[in-house]
Amino acid sequence: MRAVAAPPARCPDNTRPADRYHGRLAHRKLTMARHRLAPALLTCLMATALLPLAAAAADLPLKNGDFELPAGEKGVPEWLTIVHAGPPSYVMSLTKDEPGAGKQSARIERTHVNAFGSLKQTVDVPDMVGKKVELAGLLKTQGVGDAGAVLSMTFLAGSRIISQHRTELRKGDSAWAPVKVVAEVPLGTNKISVAAMLIDGGSVWFDNITLRTVEGPAKPTARDKVRPNKPKAPAGHPPKTAVN
Repeated sequence: MRAVAAPPARCPDNTRPADRYHGRLAHRKLTMARHRLAPALLTCLMATALLPLAAAAADLPLKNGDFELPAGEKGVPEWLTIVHAGPPSYVMSLTKDEPGAGKQSARIERTHVNAFGSLKQTVDVPDMVGKKVELAGLLKTQGVGDAGAVLSMTFLAGSRIISQHRTELRKGDSAWAPVKVVAEVPLGTNKISVAAMLIDGGSVWFDNITLRTVEGPAKPTARDKVRPNKPKAPAGHPPKTAVN
């Protein structure tokens, strides 16, 4: 009599043991793969959620902050020349002599005693109340008195000053170094005035000035909301002279 092979054993659910084993193995591999992918997926989702915050940081339209535009008939292009009072007391120009960055920088030299002289530019900033703004640049001094030289950022409502914030002042003889100030845009602001200021005798150079929104808390400086002392204007002269 010929032997007949017995049919393969089956489980109560009519599946072969080998099939059930391979099924459990495949399920385990799939579960492990999901566990490995979960952290990566979470990281991706978090990065995507942070994209709007990163996009919120942006440069504001400050013109010729690197002072690379060629000099024109009106002095430093895109910048208004401001003298506190009296006759011309400052020479404000572009120079290619050892710039802080690029090919040239701006230089302010006081030639007669006066309270301050500055290069100024105003930027429209609608709908920016509550945001943090950073003013930064490079600065070098030579023979500057104790009142120093600074970059200043003034928040305006039209022509009315709301507050002014300055970088740490530099004085004496100092090499090129970065300076910056960060402040929150106060209620009512629709303009920001940026100024490169010399508030004493000597010479100062400015370069690579930038104005941009930033994230994080603003750090107040010792000279926040302080404006330069204004001596009385000489007789027969207006309190402020704008050139350019």
